[in-house]
Amino acid sequence: MKTYLDCYCCFINQALKLARESKISEQTQKKLIDEVLKILLKIPADAPPPLIAEIITKLIYKYTKVKDPYKTAKHNSNIEALKLYPHLKKILASSKNKLFTGLKIAAFGNIIDYAIVENLNIVNELKNFEKLKVSFKKYNEFSQKIKKAKTLLIIGDNAGEIVFDKVLIEYLLKKYKNLKIYYSVRHKPALNDSTMADAKFTGLDKICSVISTGMAAPGIILPRCSDKFRKIFEAADLILSKGQGNFESLSSITKENLFYLLKIKCNVVSRHINMKIGTIALIKF
Repeated sequence: MKTYLDCYCCFINQALKLARESKISEQTQKKLIDEVLKILLKIPADAPPPLIAEIITKLIYKYTKVKDPYKTAKHNSNIEALKLYPHLKKILASSKNKLFTGLKIAAFGNIIDYAIVENLNIVNELKNFEKLKVSFKKYNEFSQKIKKAKTLLIIGDNAGEIVFDKVLIEYLLKKYKNLKIYYSVRHKPALNDSTMADAKFTGLDKICSVISTGMAAPGIILPRCSDKFRKIFEAADLILSKGQGNFESLSSITKENLFYLLKIKCNVVSRHINMKIGTIALIKF
């Protein structure tokens, strides 16, 4: 997906937000924003937003001297999600269509995105689980493909969300005995995206093969990913890409086995795929 004009405002606001939270001086904040503006002027508009976000994030780290500004938020998200884990398992256990509900649970977890959503209360949001707007247009196709798949690559997104993905993964492994699942995380901190530390903290590494993308962008820029990730991406029978960042960076790729599972959280993505903000979506191109 290309970078739209609205994305530029988002980049600037994100940089300013992190700069202020890091308590650097206003003079330094001004220097940071000036550099962000220079970057935005140089980068072509057809570049995917996560690529620009990675460049700007590195610049933020340079000025704030904080390599993982979302470290506390990520940790708290994981803890809060783990507290909900037994309840999520009950929701799935009581469902008549467990694959559908498992995907819905994993997609619901995509609400945890501190780069977009502030003051999030997951417990309150979960109370409206049954009322969520769901558009699983490609559910039937996905359900048929996973029956035949021997390997599934899930491209993870945010910390905390990883626990919701775990609920889905446990169901898939129980249902499809011959299915091998790979789950990818960011190589280094990228906004509030999950890393190997989050996978280990939530116990995800105990149930499936957790791999690094090989890069720190909040998305997937294939030419810059690790050889291991690219090989698995090309060889997997089925790929489930989680969240907006992965969608924004991969949606230009035409791949028959690539599905996107996300909650639509901004106007740009809403217009791009013609779905309302707040919708839980399972799509493919």
